[in-house]
Amino acid sequence: KLTKQGLICEHIIRTSVDLNIFNPSRRSQDKRNELTFGDPNAFLCVYVGRLSREKRIDVIIDAIRKIDGVYLAIIGDGPSGTIYSKMHGKSNRLYCLPKFLNHDELAEIYASSDLHVSASEFETLGNTVLESFACGVPVVVPKTQGFCDTVSHGVNGYLFQPRDSDSAKSYIEKLYLNKNERQQFQNNAIKSVENRSIQAVVHDLLIWYKKGQTNRSNNKYINLLGRQIVLLAFVPFAVTCLAGYDIVMYILMACGYSPVENLEKKSKDL
Repeated sequence: KLTKQGLICEHIIRTSVDLNIFNPSRRSQDKRNELTFGDPNAFLCVYVGRLSREKRIDVIIDAIRKIDGVYLAIIGDGPSGTIYSKMHGKSNRLYCLPKFLNHDELAEIYASSDLHVSASEFETLGNTVLESFACGVPVVVPKTQGFCDTVSHGVNGYLFQPRDSDSAKSYIEKLYLNKNERQQFQNNAIKSVENRSIQAVVHDLLIWYKKGQTNRSNNKYINLLGRQIVLLAFVPFAVTCLAGYDIVMYILMACGYSPVENLEKKSKDL
């Protein structure tokens, strides 16, 4: 979009994730037991975010209902919270007690799960994906804006067709049944955010800030040089014009024509 508008984008400053908070060491068996209602064989999927209609959580619920042994924990709060809280219970394999959590609590939930899921089509970035990756948890999310910039399909997660619960189900089930692939995705997830620490992103920001200052300074000198070149080109032109004017006046006067006398005569006539 920037290119179409004639703007050149040299670099994108990426969003950071606090690796001191979000990491695999935050895993808790007690928290996992809570989210799976004590089922030791459960495969735990976690959604984290606003509980509202546009997040399309119903797509994920429909997908998971079709896979035996898979549980869904819906974490967050919002206008649709009461709808999902009514489904809370082991019989539905769905955990939902709407409330807002701090980063430490979220990190524990991510790290205690097997998969992070979402069906939202309105993510500018999808920061929950980065937090999940940092905790060593792969993702299954729709192929839409934001997620496409953070998820490498078939490497650290899967991108399903938006609003298609069967597409989501196929990828969730694939990771559920293939432990080796899931382990590889977990390792890839951690690697994909190694350079997204707060320190790394701030360092990158400072480098490009300084580069911007240098470019601005260089442009200043270029503009100054340009003005000097224009001035140097104008002065000879102006001198030439003045010299030409003097020559013309000299020739006219040599022929007996006086511009001053002619103007005075015209003034008297008026």
